[in-house]
Amino acid sequence: DGHLYVEEQTIAPVSDDAGTITHFIGIKQDVTRRKQYEETLERRNAELVVMALAIGSITSSLEVDAVLRSIVDAAADLVPQTLGATVQILGPAGRLVTRAATTTLRPRHQPMEFEPGAGAAGLAYQERRMVNIEDVRSDSRYQVASPSPRYRSLLAVPLSSGSRVVGVLSVVAEEASAFHKHEEDLLGLFAGSAAIAIGHAAEYEARVQA
Repeated sequence: DGHLYVEEQTIAPVSDDAGTITHFIGIKQDVTRRKQYEETLERRNAELVVMALAIGSITSSLEVDAVLRSIVDAAADLVPQTLGATVQILGPAGRLVTRAATTTLRPRHQPMEFEPGAGAAGLAYQERRMVNIEDVRSDSRYQVASPSPRYRSLLAVPLSSGSRVVGVLSVVAEEASAFHKHEEDLLGLFAGSAAIAIGHAAEYEARVQA
């Protein structure tokens, strides 16, 4: 029908009574689907390796700020289309404050603060669910951080441990509709470990200060 496909071909020689090869018979089979499965399996294996390294990096420190920096860097590595990542933590005033950001998203001025329930991060925090904005230019849930953001897609993932939400991990991408169910599942799995790492670091720092 005009579409390209991958084929596997087996070629066998056919001989006459004297043993002379007279012609060949080729058997072809469309293996496009099999190749797709193989490529998907390779990607999943690679993601597991990155996930293991990411979890190792965020649990290697007991300093909260260091853990948060590791989380945003690991999230950017985990999802290749990500332009950058930020982590928002609830501050003393009851607002979500950006505590860590990848180099690409570090604010030039005072970091934005979000009221729980406002903006993608605030909704993710309050409702304990992911907020996937396909295009920040046309979605009212997006709170403007810049008059002309470099990104179009935004995915806000609550960092929850047990019944407690400790913050929100937000990732962005230049293309619209860049994040799908696979990225949601991947970051959702990572977010659980990230929340535990933040909780352990915060508890350790509290004991040291006490």
